[in-house]
Amino acid sequence: MASMIWMVARRAGALSMSLALAVACGTTPPSRHYVLTALADRSAETAPTSDIGLAVGPVSLPGYLDRPQLVSDMGSNERGLDELSRWAEPLDAGMARVLRENLATLLGSEQVLPWPSDQADDLRFRLAVEVLRFEAEPEAGVARLQLRWTLFADRASVLVQRVDLQQAVTGKTQGDIVAALSGLLATFCEQVAAQVRDLVSQPHGN
Repeated sequence: MASMIWMVARRAGALSMSLALAVACGTTPPSRHYVLTALADRSAETAPTSDIGLAVGPVSLPGYLDRPQLVSDMGSNERGLDELSRWAEPLDAGMARVLRENLATLLGSEQVLPWPSDQADDLRFRLAVEVLRFEAEPEAGVARLQLRWTLFADRASVLVQRVDLQQAVTGKTQGDIVAALSGLLATFCEQVAAQVRDLVSQPHGN
């Protein structure tokens, strides 16, 4: 009789544990992973329109952004980390990738390369970026990009600027936030491309 009671209790315990695990699994949503997106690529059939050479790097992040989770500005000195919304690649690598793709599109050049790399050593221009802020402000419904950037020409610094850009987030999901952050990178790249074209057009720019 005692052994039968023990077996029944054991089975009941195993069943309870299985139910607890099932409930726990059922109430924990899976993580979602996001990537920054670039401007529409040039058609593969379209020939490059310039031979401007530009290296991109490094892209440096503040410590609070150098993490897999998406970060939000909660006001004052508080930052929120979304454990279920993560970058699918390191954020600095993702930003550098999108900067290169955007600038290649805007400059019409196939010579926009990562720095450091052997192929980038001989390029005339280099863009270095120090990111200061890159996050959404949920209460305000905006995304913000704040950074300091340096443009080098022939290995010498020719331009140092600080930008603070904002873009409305047209939705309430993390996907909407990532889309707005991608839009901010596109706006920044338009400013850089304009400066590079201006330098190239100067009398000794070629």
